[in-house]
Amino acid sequence: MSAAATPPKKTNRIGLDLSVYKGAKSTLCAGCGHNAISERIVECFYEMGIAPWHVAKFSG
Repeated sequence: MSAAATPPKKTNRIGLDLSVYKGAKSTLCAGCGHNAISERIVECFYEMGIAPWHVAKFSG
């Protein structure tokens, strides 16, 4: 019996995993839509292959 191979982690064109782009957990209310917008921003930078250390996202 052979061990099942673990599929490789999905990375973007610069070789980074999506988790690298995520910051700390949001402290803003879930109902205002802030989290949904922030998630889309993170996904866009990931998909575009923009290094997360080249971007700063501020909110409040």
